[in-house]
Amino acid sequence: METESKDNHLCVILNSPGDVCNFIAVYNSSFRNFTLVINYDLKGSYDSPFYSLTEEMESIDFTIVIGPDCHSIDYLFYWCANLISVPEFDTGHVCSMNYAFAYCAGLTEVPLLDTSRVENMAGLFAGCSSLTEVPAFNTSMVLDMSYLFEGCTNLRIVPHMDTSSLLFANYTFHGCTALECIPDMFLENVITAEGMFKECRNLHSLPKFKMSNVCYIKDFVVDTSITEDNAPVLTVCSARIDREDGVKIEYVKRNVPEDGVVVLNSILDLTDEIQIAIIEGKLKEVVINYDVVCKRIGNTWYSNSPFVGTYYELEFRKQHRNNADVFFPFGQRHVFLHVDFAITFGQRCHSAAGLFLNCSELKSVKWFDTNQITDMHHMFLGCKSLKFVPSLDLQRCRNLSGFFAECSSLVSVPMFNTADAVDLSEMYVNCQSIENTGEIDLSSARNITRMFAGCRTLDMVNLCNSSEVRNLSGLFLALFWKSVDAEK
Repeated sequence: METESKDNHLCVILNSPGDVCNFIAVYNSSFRNFTLVINYDLKGSYDSPFYSLTEEMESIDFTIVIGPDCHSIDYLFYWCANLISVPEFDTGHVCSMNYAFAYCAGLTEVPLLDTSRVENMAGLFAGCSSLTEVPAFNTSMVLDMSYLFEGCTNLRIVPHMDTSSLLFANYTFHGCTALECIPDMFLENVITAEGMFKECRNLHSLPKFKMSNVCYIKDFVVDTSITEDNAPVLTVCSARIDREDGVKIEYVKRNVPEDGVVVLNSILDLTDEIQIAIIEGKLKEVVINYDVVCKRIGNTWYSNSPFVGTYYELEFRKQHRNNADVFFPFGQRHVFLHVDFAITFGQRCHSAAGLFLNCSELKSVKWFDTNQITDMHHMFLGCKSLKFVPSLDLQRCRNLSGFFAECSSLVSVPMFNTADAVDLSEMYVNCQSIENTGEIDLSSARNITRMFAGCRTLDMVNLCNSSEVRNLSGLFLALFWKSVDAEK
């Protein structure tokens, strides 16, 4: 911790969670003429400087400054149940606000924060049961609004929100029992909207949403006042829908081209017929011309990859479409065995995250060009039968987090070019059969947390150019290794 004093004004600078105890000492001294500078990323409730003050803090009577090294204020005021108001503070360079005000049950108003760069707002106001309205935040960059207003039982007014970038909307308004109307929202890019309006008991209608990319809508409008006559109509691809509750579905049909080349400009292009052709190996080439993304919400992974899902699940859901109690969470059971067709990424695709998410029976993958892909996190997550992979081009990839996570049959891998990768956390986590990873270039790496955790048969690790690494906790957790060669 750093402290600066000028004109009887104290500046308390926190550069890590370890400095918080010193801030608490200043706070408990009853001296309030000070500025608190938070200069590190908050990732969990324990990182918050207010964690031990959640029961006693009713107001913020000192100045808060978000330092230049802080881009995440996740859980900042988490469970500050007696907090009534929060002063304005500059959040212009903050990118993540997950659960920042969650369960502040006494909070009656919030300031208009600068959210122009924020991508993650999951649970931002969850459990804020005294809020009746919120300001019109800039949400143009937000990807995740899951649980945003969950449990805001007195929320009556929702301002217009720019949702043009929104992908994840699970339980966004769950339990907003006083809410009577929803403004028009652009939801065409949304992948998952489970329980989005669940238990909004005073909600009688919804705008006509176009949700052509949605894959998961279980409990979408359950326990609302919406009737069958005014139920929302969704245009979806039947191969992707998990379960439809309280909505009307318009299914899209598209036959397989005669030349065997399928171009997917969005997940809407993946119809039953095309997915069956993929599973049965009847295609020559699949061109993916949209960003493939994946995210874990709760204990479930979600993806808009064309390779997540199976013919057998599809047939099962068709047979039981009218049985509300029978459904499979998407991405749980797979019979997809081989990738023996060409995979091409179009000009609009720069992310292949979760491309083969939980394809547990996948045994082999044909080489495909990944030169333009910058994000491949969790690309092979849960591919438990995969033993070998081709030599993919990773030279432009920045995010390889969880790349081979849970690939328990993987024995060896080619030497990849990882010089530009910043995040390699959990890259090989629980690869229980892997013996050698070859040389790994960490020139740009910042995070290698739990990179080899659970790799019980690993013989040799060669990490080079690791001087930029900042986080390596649990790197070899539960690992019985024989040799590690680490170079600066």
